[in-house]
Amino acid sequence: MKIISLNIRGFGMGSDSKFEWVKSICASEKPYFLALQGTKCHKSCDNWFYSLWGSNSCKWKPTGADLMVTNIYGPHYDQGKRRMWDSLDNLLAAISEDELVFSGDFNEVRELSKRLNCIYMDYRARHFNEFIADNHLIEIPLCGRKFTRISDDGIKMSKLDRFLVSEKFCNSWEDQSVVALERRDSDHRPLVLRDKFINFGLKPIKVFDAWLNLDGAETVKGDLKTWSHESLGHLEEEIEYFKNKASDYELKAEQSGLSDIDRLQWMDTRKKWFEKERIKGDENSRYFQAAIRRRYNKSSIRGININGLWCDEPHEIKEAAVQHFKEIFGCRNSHRPSLVDIEYQKLHKDEAKSLEVPLSEKKVFDAMNECGSSKLPGPMGSVSNDRRVNSYLVNF
Repeated sequence: MKIISLNIRGFGMGSDSKFEWVKSICASEKPYFLALQGTKCHKSCDNWFYSLWGSNSCKWKPTGADLMVTNIYGPHYDQGKRRMWDSLDNLLAAISEDELVFSGDFNEVRELSKRLNCIYMDYRARHFNEFIADNHLIEIPLCGRKFTRISDDGIKMSKLDRFLVSEKFCNSWEDQSVVALERRDSDHRPLVLRDKFINFGLKPIKVFDAWLNLDGAETVKGDLKTWSHESLGHLEEEIEYFKNKASDYELKAEQSGLSDIDRLQWMDTRKKWFEKERIKGDENSRYFQAAIRRRYNKSSIRGININGLWCDEPHEIKEAAVQHFKEIFGCRNSHRPSLVDIEYQKLHKDEAKSLEVPLSEKKVFDAMNECGSSKLPGPMGSVSNDRRVNSYLVNF
């Protein structure tokens, strides 16, 4: 997958230098899609597009998924921006299950640091960020550059151009990055979205913390997916069972009251119910998966600047990193801080040991009896009206 986006700022038909510039970019990058903004062309012809693209052949290999690529050129004024956000909201509501890419010049920044010597309006940035968050869109990070638009005099700079994608797109095209190419005949940099895989060697496997508490986790050597399915295959049934059992205890408490044994069993049932829900939430929640994807896109190394040039070749990146730290740690004349004779505050051994003491059922009931409450804590905290119960639970 490769998409090029560029605000060309006026685009003549024929031998215009901008035409030749874009044509050369298409020839070198070989994109799947080309998104141009600000062409100011009121009419065109097929031969013109074929000449720009390099041929009259446009092919797409089917993957079984619906992909929508939208070219955006955002307005400058508030009313137009509001209409654009509303229109895109309606569009996204109609195609919520599709793979989606918004590319182009949005004419808006997301934070103050993305403007230099330009007017920044907080409410506009806030509306833009709300649009992105409300529609669960993800911005693919820009590599190598901070700004995408630079004024002709080199004074004003902004990050106006970007790629916003859906979560489903991220799941299908995992190794995405956005690279800014050099400007030539426009005040905007051409942006390239691509899914180039950069192999830095073996990666650690992804393991959910909840797996470590399941029987047999320490002996698993083979297929983790098969093991996970066998261990967690009945998770939904177990959640429903403990949920219904806890509800029965609650109904009994309302009608006739509970004995001390019933209360202990009720507490144990609710504990198992919440534990199963937590395991399910860790693995299946849309929010959790989206958070992983956002963190992956934000923290993955797509490349680095080496002597001012963007590089995404793994062996060159590794060599540059080694050389960088050699220069730092090889310097013997620099003054470095010492940690000698610094006294740190420490917990007493008994205090440190108490941090690992489990919360006992006896302490819970003693706390409730002292507070005069018979209600039990819920999944989001105590349901008791007496806040002292929460205090005791924390202190123990």
